[in-house]
Amino acid sequence: NKSLVIHVRRGDFLTRGNDEVLGIIHPDSYKSLIRSILEHDPDLEIFTITDDENLANNKNYGSEFGKILARQDTNEWQALKLMLDADYVIAANSTFSWWGAALSYFKNGSTCFIPEKFYKNLDAKESFMLPGLQTYKNIHL
Repeated sequence: NKSLVIHVRRGDFLTRGNDEVLGIIHPDSYKSLIRSILEHDPDLEIFTITDDENLANNKNYGSEFGKILARQDTNEWQALKLMLDADYVIAANSTFSWWGAALSYFKNGSTCFIPEKFYKNLDAKESFMLPGLQTYKNIHL
């Protein structure tokens, strides 16, 4: 089956106090893009990988996020492999998911999205812009 892999980065951004500088992408930013992708490709298998062990219990991340896989479910190499093999990747504001999206695009020609505003209060000066990767509108919590 064709797949969509979403990366949600929350855990260490929150526990290390980096959420005010780096930001946490608002769930609605993901939801809007997920809906748009599903309009064009409705039969996708959806996986969400995350460092937040409680994301599956967070009411803001519903069924549109598909099967949620936290660190206890998949390690970094398995998560990267999921992104690499996906037909669509929605990256968080994370270098890990940026690499997953970039590798998926270059290996498979997958459709990959990175946040338009990568960090909340840090100017990345378009450091993450790579020809072939698309951006999505996002806000931070």
